[in-house]
This record gives sequence, C-alpha cells and structure tokens, in this order.
Amino acid sequence: MKILSGHPTSVSAVAALVLCSLPIQAQAPPAQQVKAGMVELQRVQEKRTVTGSLRALSRADIAAIEPGRVVSIDVDEADRVKKGDLLAKIDTRRLSRQVAQNESELEISEATISQREAELQNFRADLEALQQAQMQMAGAVSDQDIRAARTNVRVAEARLNVARKDLQRVRARLGELHVRLEDCVIRAPFDGRVVRRQAELGEWLNPGDPVVTLVSSGVIEAWIEVPEKFDYALLENSQEFDIEIEPLGLRMKPRSVRVVPDVDPRSRRFIIIARLLPRGQPLAPGMSVTASIPTGELAQRLTVPADAVLRDRGGFFVYKAQPTTAGGRLARPVSVQVLYAMQDRLAVDSPDLAKGDLVVVEGNERLRPMSPIEIVVESADGGSR
Repeated sequence: MKILSGHPTSVSAVAALVLCSLPIQAQAPPAQQVKAGMVELQRVQEKRTVTGSLRALSRADIAAIEPGRVVSIDVDEADRVKKGDLLAKIDTRRLSRQVAQNESELEISEATISQREAELQNFRADLEALQQAQMQMAGAVSDQDIRAARTNVRVAEARLNVARKDLQRVRARLGELHVRLEDCVIRAPFDGRVVRRQAELGEWLNPGDPVVTLVSSGVIEAWIEVPEKFDYALLENSQEFDIEIEPLGLRMKPRSVRVVPDVDPRSRRFIIIARLLPRGQPLAPGMSVTASIPTGELAQRLTVPADAVLRDRGGFFVYKAQPTTAGGRLARPVSVQVLYAMQDRLAVDSPDLAKGDLVVVEGNERLRPMSPIEIVVESADGGSR
C-alpha cells in the first residue's frame, strides 16, 4: 500500500475532469510502461498478528526425595537424556544397613511362623486324640482335659496370627526401604535436555532440593497472548493459522490448538496454546513467536496486490487498467475500501472492481488519472503476458 500526498481529494472527479478537458484532436501522450496484477475473488478470512513465546511441553526441577550426600552427578548442562537415564546418586550406606537388619528380622519372622504352625499342628492332634478316645469309651477322658486341649489350640492359632502379622509388618518395612533405596538413584522422568545443574558432588540434599532442571524434547508449545476483544470460541475451532518463529525465520502449522478462556485482569488478554512438532528444527523454549490468528469468518472477498493500493487525502484507490476503443489502456482511478491485509494482498470492497480486472502494481506512483499505459501482467509462473 502506497501513500500519495499530492493527489486531489476525489479520484472519480479527477477522472471526469481529465476526460472533459482533453482536446478532441490533441495528440495522446506516450503510454507509460507499468506492471499490473489481477483482481481475484477469494475465500478469505480476516486475521490479526499477535505475539507469544515457545515453552517446553514439560519443564521440571528434578528433586531429591531422600536426604543424603550427593555421590555422583551424571549429567551436565545441555546434555540430552532419555526417560529413565541416570541423573545423580545419593549416598545409600545408612539405608543399606537398615535393609540388612530388616532382612534378618524377616528371616526370624518366617522361622517364628514355622514354629507356630508346628505348635498348632501338635495341639490340634492332641485335641483330636482326646475327642476320639472319649467317643470310643465314655468317661475315658474328662471334659476338663478336652477344654484345656481346645484352649491350647485357640492360643496356638492366635500366636500364629500374630506371627503372620509381624511378618507382614517386616515385609512392608523392607519394601519401603527398597523404595527409598531406589529414590536415592535420581532418573529422568521424561525425554529432554538438561538446562541447569543445581547440585554438586558432595553436597547434602534435603527432600525437595532440586538436582537438575529438565525440559522435554520433541513436541513444543507456542503460548500466544490474544486481546480479549477477539472471539476465543472462533479461535478454539480453528487451526488454520501459521506460527512464525522469529529468531529462525520459520513458519509452521500447529498440530493442535487449545484456548485458555481466562482473561488476565491486568493485560486483558487470554492465552492460545498451539502445539508444534519441531521436525529437526532447532526450536528452544523462550524463543519469540508471532501468529496471524483468524478474527472473522471465511467469506468471498475481492483481493488485490498490496502494492496496487494508493492513498491520498480522499482515501484509498487503485489504478484500474481501463481498455479503450482504440485497443489501448488508460489508468482509471477507482476508490476502494480496504477491509484487511493478507500477507502480500489486501481484501477490498469496491463497486467498480470485479474478478479478472487488472490493477497497476508498479509504476502507479508516477501516473496521472486516465494516463495511457502499457502493462506487463506477472503470471504465477513468473512469466508475462
């Protein structure tokens, strides 16, 4: 779009004035060579440019769970890691001794259960023998002896249950110690890169103290701030916009888009999160991005090359290549209403333009209304016609 300061207010009036003032027999001035572009009817959508930045899909300070002295740090800044890779180790000597002690207690508990089971088996055999003797000969065994035998069985069953509970307790404690031992080996919870090492060899760590900061690799997200005046419902249902990573000069389509419908009370903006797949591109969290987001519905609009539109005190206009009866062309100024921009074209509204018209895109700054022109139309393949 070009701005001209010296043109009259009304381009239509100028064109009429020039036509009326031309002498009938005057020799026409030589045609000026210009380049022209086509007026097209396209299904387009209004878009606005907004800004944001890249964020890792996951970013975490990997922390110690067990207290202890750091005995190894196995990664450094910028290292790539896979899920499960070793990051650091904490001293396990004290826990290892507790494990050994509990394993001994486990053996004792298992032996105690074997003893209690044998005792119960004997007491049940004694009770069964007394009951059979009483059945074979009345009065051979007293009721008191049978009651005592039954008591011995119940006591033996209770002791066996206590021993089994004690075994469960020892096993649970031993299992917890094994978990704590595993927690002393700090591993990567996801694929990523180390961006900060926060612990050193020999340092004492308490539970929750960070060891390294890890950001995920692979999928990355663009967090884009959008003014509240835009319709977030329209954005939520559309993925037809590009994300431009400014530091790299890249333009990418998002894999998915989601909108956070929560307006910040200070900035009066809400967030769009667009998920991107790097595909070998060096995308890094923190890089600045821009996005051309849709702010209106798709509609059929006349579009012209952006360089075709000029502006004077009367508003926007283009020079339309007007055929003459003699087979030439004149530069006829036509007023247009610019609706919105789309990269190198503008959506416009004008009753004097139609699909297929030619408008001057190069050399229009030096034209006068209704000047004769000789044009070269640039086609899609770079040739001319």
